[in-house]
Amino acid sequence: MKKKRDWATIAGVAVGTLAYFKFAPKMTAEPEEKPPEDTPKAYCLREYGNLTDSQYAIKLLDLDVLYEKGNMDDAIYNARRNRLRYCRIHSAA
Repeated sequence: MKKKRDWATIAGVAVGTLAYFKFAPKMTAEPEEKPPEDTPKAYCLREYGNLTDSQYAIKLLDLDVLYEKGNMDDAIYNARRNRLRYCRIHSAA
């Protein structure tokens, strides 16, 4: 019985070694480069176009009016307001 276990151990080590050499190049390869993240200015241009500071202010006021009329949920209002303020700040840069 002991001889079977010795051969099984050797066979197991051999299979493990072959599997390692087969998959090792795939595991050690460098990850693919991700495309560069959008810059704030590119994001805002894509979402709102090329707006001036006063046009962002008008959009914020319109958003406030819609919220006060009850046409918008709190979470949606806060998300849109924060996005507009973010783009307003980064459009000047």
